[in-house]
Amino acid sequence: ERAWRPLVQGRTKINVDGSINFGGWIRLGVVARDEAGSVKFAGVRWVRGRWNIVVAEVKATTFGLELANKLGCCCIEAETDNITLVSCLTTRVLYLTEMDLMVEDLFELSRNFESVSWSRVKRNENVVAHTLARLCSLTSKCCWN
Repeated sequence: ERAWRPLVQGRTKINVDGSINFGGWIRLGVVARDEAGSVKFAGVRWVRGRWNIVVAEVKATTFGLELANKLGCCCIEAETDNITLVSCLTTRVLYLTEMDLMVEDLFELSRNFESVSWSRVKRNENVVAHTLARLCSLTSKCCWN
């Protein structure tokens, strides 16, 4: 396992995860930490849809950036456990799929920040966001800050 490394002061690390529920719902989980590793905010959201897991991860990432923007974060390190999404975000290559427009919206949203970096983490390093996504109840959206 990778050891946690402190962030540069002023940066916010956002871990996101999407989870598919077979009832036609997508569950999104987000947790953000500061340079000391303290939780700045967390959130869960249910979204109606029948998407693949990559699209669910795009939605979770968008949710995370929306919360960060609303709460005044300026420099973001976004992490997901989906390698396809990270590849798309870091290379800016689109695949002519349903997720392309959502990824373009994500790039547009990222303009609200001084900087945004994208990286992949292993599932076992993304436990909090994954657990939030799997455990949230059907309340549509909850945020804690």
